Amino acid sequence: MTDPSTTDPSMHSTESRSSRTFLDTLLVVQQRWRVIAGIVIVVTLLAAVISFLLPRTYQSSATIMPPKNPNPFSGVGLSSSSLMRQLSPLRSIGVGGSSPDVYNYIAILKSASLLSRVVREFDLMAVYDIEKNSMHDAIGSLKDNVEFVVNEEGTLTIVVADRDPIRCSKMT
Repeated sequence: MTDPSTTDPSMHSTESRSSRTFLDTLLVVQQRWRVIAGIVIVVTLLAAVISFLLPRTYQSSATIMPPKNPNPFSGVGLSSSSLMRQLSPLRSIGVGGSSPDVYNYIAILKSASLLSRVVREFDLMAVYDIEKNSMHDAIGSLKDNVEFVVNEEGTLTIVVADRDPIRCSKMT
């Protein structure tokens, strides 16, 4: 009488199939090791050349802590910390998060008048190679290099990227 597990391939354990698959993979790697090594070397050299050709970009950041609003509940006997503790589950949906002062700062920092002043002060039309001397294009390029991040603590971080480290830190 024959053993049914030897005649029916579906009865083989998954362990023997996985080891067979692993051994098949090792066999393919052994047969094609020159091709695999060649690809790894070419990709490594290509990445090294590209990294040396790309211009260096520096980042500078500054963090601003807006002043706290006066506590409207101080006369009622509720402290802001106890109120915030009660509202903490609502922060995930945007209620009771950072103060509205942070967004006022962002609105000021993103304003066209302030950004045009930065463009003029640092001669960014020449730096960004704006051909038509268009202030609008220069402000757009500046906006691409500036990021405003509102942190959990209610602080505002300004991150500026530029090719010149000194100009980068001064713009920040």
